[in-house]
Amino acid sequence: MASIASGALPQRSSSAVRKVSHASGRLVIAGRMADVCAELDRMAACEALQA
Repeated sequence: MASIASGALPQRSSSAVRKVSHASGRLVIAGRMADVCAELDRMAACEALQA
């Protein structure tokens, strides 16, 4: 989490696939479990910086 404290955002995993449906508000993240978890961590870090 040191990179978050310094203001640098973690790199997005290229192995996880994100699909957003604006009509239903759903988000689908597909891929290996480690890649999906890394993407969720990255999204949480981005959201924390915006708050």
